[in-house]
Amino acid sequence: MGGEDTILDLFFFIELSWGILLMVNSGLYGVLFYAGGLVSTGYIAWQSTNWVVSTLLSKNEVLLTWVATHMTTDPSTLAVLAPFLPSTPVLTKAFLGIEMARQVLHTLAFTAIMMAVFSLFLVTSLLTDALWDRPKPVATVGEFVYILGVGGTASLYVVLVSGLLFVNLASIQNFTALAVLVHHSLLEHWLAWTVTWLHAN
Repeated sequence: MGGEDTILDLFFFIELSWGILLMVNSGLYGVLFYAGGLVSTGYIAWQSTNWVVSTLLSKNEVLLTWVATHMTTDPSTLAVLAPFLPSTPVLTKAFLGIEMARQVLHTLAFTAIMMAVFSLFLVTSLLTDALWDRPKPVATVGEFVYILGVGGTASLYVVLVSGLLFVNLASIQNFTALAVLVHHSLLEHWLAWTVTWLHAN
């Protein structure tokens, strides 16, 4: 297995490690603030994405058609992405392109809203730390374990969102090279298994 085969998992590992370090360095209250921010932004993004996309598409159906024309039709790429594609009994190429485009727009909107709202949390936290120059108390062993657990869980959530983003980007013609990386990624295979299980249940 070449180095390029594991580059996506390496990226996920770096992303996870950076998130955990950020959380651990922020202290007990900081990790609760960041974790609460991620939960809040995820909820806000989940609740608002459908409205944003439906409003956008209802006013501009051309956008959906344009995105659909840029969806990949390469069989090998579609085979890799099959677990993540909309589960419908019969799919023509045209209908598959429309459904893939709709899914990509939902994922991009969700990620953009989540990043925008969480950036507000992050900037607010950094500004308050800089303005008030609050000291960071030394965490006890119990607190450190708690910080590590909460920080790791929150960072893993971000990694999973990134994984879904890469999958959806890979379905666009200009980004189909990502499909090879997705195919060799252990995390993406785990995500595919999870999505398949959720569809089956």
